[in-house]
Amino acid sequence: TQEGCSVVRMKLDKLYKKVDLPSIPDSLLASYDEVVSNYIETTKGWTLENGAFASYYMATKNSSSSKLRNWLKTTFDKHDIKCESPKGFIYQALIDGLKIHTDTHREYVYNYIIDPGGSDVYTVFYNENKEEIYRVKIEPKTWHRLHTKTAHTVVGITGIRFGVSVFNPQYD
Repeated sequence: TQEGCSVVRMKLDKLYKKVDLPSIPDSLLASYDEVVSNYIETTKGWTLENGAFASYYMATKNSSSSKLRNWLKTTFDKHDIKCESPKGFIYQALIDGLKIHTDTHREYVYNYIIDPGGSDVYTVFYNENKEEIYRVKIEPKTWHRLHTKTAHTVVGITGIRFGVSVFNPQYD
């Protein structure tokens, strides 16, 4: 029924939603190598199945992140998406082996994938029994919102998945 489809769509929108925000101008983005060289690695997140780490990078005072931070704040405000500022974003780097997990420090996150880390990479959501309930292939240079309290992972990474993550968004 149409009502049943609406309920399913509402549940899927809670897990994953493509967000109609403009692409971040390339001139504001640092490359992976620039981030590793010039940014502070704030946490290695958690150990991956292969023993490596998921890495998160916070900007330093000497980096060019203030222009990106200002662009993000202006863009999110213009589209009436509330997020904390000024520490409202990090660069995120992932390699294959990310365990199924939930985020303890946030309910939703807005991600902008610069490089998906391969041609066949999917974000996968799971129920409480670790059974797959939804998977999505997220295209580079697009915004999406994820519900990070639902168990999830990323599969199919063959390189480095690299992007911008806007954290602590306040979802209404």
